[in-house]
Amino acid sequence: MKKNIDLEVLKQYVKINVSKNKVNTRYSAAVLLLVLLNCAWACKTVHAIANAPNEDTVFYRLKPSLFDIDKYLWNSSLELLRKKKHTWNRRKVFLSVDETHEGYTGKFRKVINWIFGYTQKRGETGSFRFLVFALVSFNQRLVVRAVPVKIGQDTNHIILETAEEVRNKIKYKCVLFDRGFYKSELVKMLQDANIPFIIRAKIPKKISRCYDFAKKADGEIYDFQNVPVNLVRIRDSNSRKYGFLTNLPEQSWQSISSWYKQRWDIENIFLACDGIHLKTNSKKIELRYFCVVFSLIIYNLRSNKKNPKTFT
Repeated sequence: MKKNIDLEVLKQYVKINVSKNKVNTRYSAAVLLLVLLNCAWACKTVHAIANAPNEDTVFYRLKPSLFDIDKYLWNSSLELLRKKKHTWNRRKVFLSVDETHEGYTGKFRKVINWIFGYTQKRGETGSFRFLVFALVSFNQRLVVRAVPVKIGQDTNHIILETAEEVRNKIKYKCVLFDRGFYKSELVKMLQDANIPFIIRAKIPKKISRCYDFAKKADGEIYDFQNVPVNLVRIRDSNSRKYGFLTNLPEQSWQSISSWYKQRWDIENIFLACDGIHLKTNSKKIELRYFCVVFSLIIYNLRSNKKNPKTFT
């Protein structure tokens, strides 16, 4: 911590003594926050950065529950949305949904319900998964919720619940999903709740042979595992075929391709948060969840300022 933050600055703004001679110094929440911000800025673990207070002190003070973390992100996002509501109301807003993965490099992966057998980088033995919801509108972005996912957990009800809660706060055009959410159960739930959606469809050979793909969007009712839904087909300028499942009316089909491109904004959020992510080697889901939400809150605060600069 000393290497990255001036102790005189700390004393001036936090008004406490951080001297080594004071072994019983009580650290305020502001000091703990400075440690965490410093770790995020350096993109290193608390163990590598924290000196006084040390890692044990920081984590001892952090005793959040999963519910508390979820509630805090939701409330902070609503506060930012309230302050910028006039800006959001002038735009076409979409709710983008995707999963982000946090790598795990330890042992005994199989006995932990939160660690999936997914490896993204060399040395990883698994990963924690988090379901992220973000409002996106042509370079305007706001993460509204992030939920940890357990092995075997059905996330459809979480998606439905969040989509309805967000709809009560702001009107969005539709919810955007990639092919990882190509599930008939989710389609049926969204249609029953009258929530507009666009899901990137998988195009097996059967669909490719039976249907035409033109530059002008076209579609029909498709029997998706006994769930009737609109299948909109289109071919881009490079002759690549795209299919989308949607419950949007036919007059909106020509806009589906451009609307779906807004989903990539959530990928940009993940990319930006990689540079400010608070790292930890802990197997505790509460600490992992806290680190993910911490970086998302920093992102929200930074990206919703006037004329924000890039994180890099």
